Amino acid sequence: MAGFPNRFSKKEASVLQLIIEENLSNFIFDGIKRKTGMHQETLSRVLAELEDAGVVTKTNQGYRVADNVREEHHFAIPLSYNPSSVHVIPLIQTILPKDVDLESILSGLQGKWFGMLRWFGCSETESSITLKWLTVDGKVQIDALFSDSSLSIEGKLQDNNNNNSRDLSSAIRASHQLMEQIIKLYSKQKNAIL
Repeated sequence: MAGFPNRFSKKEASVLQLIIEENLSNFIFDGIKRKTGMHQETLSRVLAELEDAGVVTKTNQGYRVADNVREEHHFAIPLSYNPSSVHVIPLIQTILPKDVDLESILSGLQGKWFGMLRWFGCSETESSITLKWLTVDGKVQIDALFSDSSLSIEGKLQDNNNNNSRDLSSAIRASHQLMEQIIKLYSKQKNAIL
């Protein structure tokens, strides 16, 4: 895998770098399209090439990233997506009730669109899962990190954007919409104490 930079075109390498930077284990086509701004046909070709190379596998829920891909952090590729220009803002941090069925909450959120949020993908480690959404305009990313019994929601805003106050307001509203969905899913659980 060390030969990635030489194997792929600039656009393919850019998508691959985004996958690595976001530590994605799963994502959807529309999420990558919103994040990169690539034309639909171009992105289709890029993902087909990455699939042929064994980097991603197409599934019913989108794309699954090969396990070894996220370990390849040692190469630099010029990007249209620049993670260093992203400003991360903590929005909500809370402890989940002990009686919450986390698997039910996660399955109720993964792949879902609601309010201004559109599903992007997720990343997983041994101890946590992060669900990711983008706003309709693609300018704000909302990440929900579930780890043990805690939940952290953060917004990612582009620093080079002149509309930071408007994007911050969008991020705050989006985090509240996400929290509302989580509360709805929790309240539907038969053992929920409200």
